[in-house]
Amino acid sequence: NIGAWLVDEGPTLDGSLEDVVWQRGTLIDVFIQQEPDEGSPSTERTEVRILHDGETLYLGVFAFDSEPEALTATEMRRDSERILQEDNFQIILDTFRDSRSGYMFVTNPLGAMLDQQVANEGEGGRFGRASSNVNRDWDGVWEVVAKKVPEGWIAEIAIPMITLRFPESEPQSWGINLMRNIGRKNEQAFWSPTPKPYSITRVSLAGTLDNLSSLNRGRDLRITPFVTGGASRIRSAGVTDDALQRDIGMDLKYGVSASLNLDVTINTDFAQAEVDDEQVNLTRFALFYPEKRDFFLENAGQFNVGSVSSFNRLADLFFTRRIGLSDTGETVPIIGGVRLTGKLGRNDIALMDVQTNGVFEESGENFLVARYSRNILTRSKVGALFINKAQAVAETARLLRPGGKFGLSDVTIEPGALPAGLEGNLGQVLCMADGYVELLEEGGFSVTTRLDASTEIIKILDEVEGKLAAFLAFQRVSGVPAGDGRLKLSPELIAKVREMVTSGELGYWLFVGEKQG
Repeated sequence: NIGAWLVDEGPTLDGSLEDVVWQRGTLIDVFIQQEPDEGSPSTERTEVRILHDGETLYLGVFAFDSEPEALTATEMRRDSERILQEDNFQIILDTFRDSRSGYMFVTNPLGAMLDQQVANEGEGGRFGRASSNVNRDWDGVWEVVAKKVPEGWIAEIAIPMITLRFPESEPQSWGINLMRNIGRKNEQAFWSPTPKPYSITRVSLAGTLDNLSSLNRGRDLRITPFVTGGASRIRSAGVTDDALQRDIGMDLKYGVSASLNLDVTINTDFAQAEVDDEQVNLTRFALFYPEKRDFFLENAGQFNVGSVSSFNRLADLFFTRRIGLSDTGETVPIIGGVRLTGKLGRNDIALMDVQTNGVFEESGENFLVARYSRNILTRSKVGALFINKAQAVAETARLLRPGGKFGLSDVTIEPGALPAGLEGNLGQVLCMADGYVELLEEGGFSVTTRLDASTEIIKILDEVEGKLAAFLAFQRVSGVPAGDGRLKLSPELIAKVREMVTSGELGYWLFVGEKQG
């Protein structure tokens, strides 16, 4: 646990940490490696202090470095994925302490900014976009000032409470984790130790931020009106045709409570949305273009329904980029829409209703999506999704899908019963077979064949064991180190897996399903 000390006035952000108020914060200076030497102390010292003045959360970071001239930091663009590959510092806040969702903030020695909303611990989906559980298109309001110094680099971070959603209770404790990436060493060190299979989005492994009292989020009300106009004159065959174009609309965002957010759009204008990257399609399948329109972005992960396969991909039961497009891909004006998203205790609520105009001899359409889920136990949830697409002169398409996600947690097994590296995936390993059969049956298939293909694992082990023996022999003769230390495969591990396959503890099954018609 760490405490966020309440101060009368926050520090001045100037990249120096010389403000006296920083000394009131508790010193955080123990960081544990995940890579490359899991469990060992970080090779470079990091000091963090956390304060708040009721309206803003402040973090002061001093990242010491024995080779400051070797810092890797070239990226300044907001939300660029390259920031994650360079020297950086990351924060995640689980404001509801639900061990599922959070707000993530990243900066580097140049003061670059990356922020994203995390749902369901970031599992599944197309990473980094609104249709995944890691929504990097979300842009929160926050500030950072960073500076390189002879001892390393410093970052001062200010996150206004109005940017976050949290319960209305007093006092509060949030989940928090901190991570420093040292680019030249490929080293990641966490304040709350996080094993290798996971990233900082694994908020169930986060620590606790205490002393959060007298929080004043205020009422978040943002109104963005727009007015557009234009004129045209067309001359053809001696005839002049003058025309005027004018339009007016508005976007409204209102914090109904500290945990519920209302978005309203009228006569929507998406001229400010980022342009899509050009893609070349040489297949018969539709291309995926990520959602970039602000109205659809915030808390987009609350509309997700979970994974549908052992590959942990999200089920895309609806896609917001289809709203505002005709069947031929032409832009369709949106008359208006409303979104209500947020949390009420252990309940997640997401409602969206959008009405489009009729064009190209087609009538307007109404898109309604409602999602409710309730968190149960430690990592499980149950809920339902309702989708309704209605056209004035057409059939109405409706989909109601109840469902749930059950995750094993706090599993106790005898030490050494599983090879190193499998413990973190125990829940998925145990559930994979039954989950796949259920998926087939849900799709109308009947499982007719269950083929035990565990002998294939033995064949793979034989091949890997032969290659490993050759590599180890070469290493003994040449003295060449095993890469960057990530090679954890050993004859002992192979022998343990072989033993588990032989005893039936570990297997590989193939399922064949049939569907009439």
